[in-house]
Amino acid sequence: MAKIRDDLEGVVWVDVDGTPVKLVAGDTVPDGVAVGVHVLADVDTADEHAVEVPEGDPNESWKVDELKAYAAEHTIDLGDATKKADILAAIELAGEN
Repeated sequence: MAKIRDDLEGVVWVDVDGTPVKLVAGDTVPDGVAVGVHVLADVDTADEHAVEVPEGDPNESWKVDELKAYAAEHTIDLGDATKKADILAAIELAGEN
């Protein structure tokens, strides 16, 4: 199972079946949850959880997991957004602050 790297400072928020879950250093990534590669302890054994974030600004062509990974990397609170349009709107709103 994938784990959050031990030297991570801060937290990673993920969505588990519509419930926000806080992960800290050393925590196991829940099954079916995608997180950015930069927070994983051992990317080789956690490839199923690793999501590569595309270059450039988020847009409609990105997949939901890519948008969520971008938000996690930039500590953007997605609230209860689960649909692509809502996630993208939350990311865009965070960029305006």
